[in-house]
Amino acid sequence: MAFGPPPAWGGFVPGNGRPVRGFWDGDDIPASPIPRGPAGFPGMGGPPPQHMFSPRPMPVPMPGGGARRGLRDMFNGLRAGRGVLGRPPRPDLRKPRRNGDPPGAKFDPSRFVRPEEVEKPKARGRPQGGLNLGLQPQNFQEALHPGQLPRGGFKVIKALKRGGQSEVVNLVQASNGQLFVEKRIRRRGREELAERELRTLATVSKGYGPAKHLNTMVGHTAHGDAISLILEYCDGGSVDDLLDKAIKAKRPISEVIIWNILYGAAAGLAFLHDGIKTITPGTEQPKTPNWNTICHLDIKPQNLFISRTGGIAGLPRVIVGDFGCAVSLKEIQNGQEQEREQPCGTPAWYPPEGKGKISYGTKTDIWALGLTIFCLCRLTYNPSMRGHSRENLCGRAYSREMNALVRLLTASDLSKRPPARDVASAALKILKEKVQK
Repeated sequence: MAFGPPPAWGGFVPGNGRPVRGFWDGDDIPASPIPRGPAGFPGMGGPPPQHMFSPRPMPVPMPGGGARRGLRDMFNGLRAGRGVLGRPPRPDLRKPRRNGDPPGAKFDPSRFVRPEEVEKPKARGRPQGGLNLGLQPQNFQEALHPGQLPRGGFKVIKALKRGGQSEVVNLVQASNGQLFVEKRIRRRGREELAERELRTLATVSKGYGPAKHLNTMVGHTAHGDAISLILEYCDGGSVDDLLDKAIKAKRPISEVIIWNILYGAAAGLAFLHDGIKTITPGTEQPKTPNWNTICHLDIKPQNLFISRTGGIAGLPRVIVGDFGCAVSLKEIQNGQEQEREQPCGTPAWYPPEGKGKISYGTKTDIWALGLTIFCLCRLTYNPSMRGHSRENLCGRAYSREMNALVRLLTASDLSKRPPARDVASAALKILKEKVQK
């Protein structure tokens, strides 16, 4: 059976004389004519289109006499920049357009949505009720000490610590010649830690006061995505520096110095844990009513600093600093800090319960303080007590009182560890007795 030339199908014969093809480039079978409906459009009011030789549906001819080409041709044309149906692409269609917008116009949703109907997005990853890190010092006066905020700018004297991209510590000098420490923290990816440290420093600076045993903040400012905390300068370095020098010189640290470190660190923790500002030697002191307990959670020699002035009987003053891991009891109760294993700090200094499923707390700081004293007595960087007798954790070179107290501080049963206020009181009593001899 022979076939003649394809008939003219309602004026939809391409100029090359070939019949309209299907969706696939390999389909060389001509299709049947397209019935027109009453409105003059294909397929409206008439019988469904049928193929003469194939069950495939009839492709709909495109306006303007052009045939709807196969998907492969269309994709190749778009990839080559020829557009669809052999037409060049329109420049104004290369960018998204909205109905009624001229080419190049930007979409403005305010034209279609009322301002009162727009819901403000909720903050993510930041506790509610926290401090705004973008606050300027003049809006933060309740956390500062009147007359102590230096006027003018600060000049960087030298870099004290380079903590990678997250933290930088500089020694800076104010216009009046006073020295401070600038701790610059990048907020990107560390918003929670930066806000936590700022909030703790605000509480300490407002309620505790300067010249004590906690590193206080005299001001803060923002630099782009970083926040700069202006802190009290400790001219004696850190307890870790003292330990490093003793290890290199192979000379034991005096017991009076260790009692002084123990008292200063415990006195700082007594304020964080119980809100106690003044320590009375040899006396048990009650916790301040309605005090929001703060856990430091990163006590170690690197975070205990020394000032050459303000100590007892001419001794150096020991200062607790670096509150980047601190968390308050209200944050835990309000769900702003999740109940989980030890949240941050140094794993080598974790207590036994910090490595399991028991929550952290003030007893975590007591354990870390005991390990700090253990390292000072044993002249070691390693806070592991393995291989040492529990009766002589500090060694026979130190008194029975020192060994007994460190044994209590590092008790596996956290209920047996004394509170910081009692440790500070006992250490202050023994320190004064040894100084008077």
